[in-house]
Amino acid sequence: MPDASFVPSFGQQRLWFLDQLEPGTAAYNLARAFSIVGPLDVGVLQRALQTIVLRHASLRTVFDSVNGECRQVVLPDINTDIPVHDLSETVESNRDAEAVEIISAEAKEPFDLSEGPLLRCRLVRLGPELLVPVERERVGGQGRGVQGLRGLALRPRRREQRLVEQDRLEPLAIDGQECDGAERGAGAR
Repeated sequence: MPDASFVPSFGQQRLWFLDQLEPGTAAYNLARAFSIVGPLDVGVLQRALQTIVLRHASLRTVFDSVNGECRQVVLPDINTDIPVHDLSETVESNRDAEAVEIISAEAKEPFDLSEGPLLRCRLVRLGPELLVPVERERVGGQGRGVQGLRGLALRPRRREQRLVEQDRLEPLAIDGQECDGAERGAGAR
């Protein structure tokens, strides 16, 4: 684990405290699933997710206890592999039920706040051109950077390929630790 740690936001601290009281719960997980109809280049989606995660420190943040106090630690990188559950060979009358089962199981899977990642993404392929991306994150003051993937995944392939290859995202004006520090400073007044 990296040496640098930061004071968490109030929301992150609450989440960590609740996790200490009841470890392994999925009560604070936020799961979303939506359909994509049409071709999707999973490799491009994978690179887009990696780009967003590298850009937003909050998506690489885990929580540690230092002398009994919560501290946030930003990891240099996290695994952003996107597993694909291919149900296209499943009997058509069973596909939806199996997809719901996969999505429900994923939504109930707890996160380990000290290990991370606190974000997961899966694809459930129901047919040649119908996918259900399942994105999940642990909420509690964390960023919402994955929502940008929704629009990216639905754009024509040529545009998304160009966006990922160019990797020309503007630098962020402020990072998460600066926001958390400002939040704490405002609360101390």
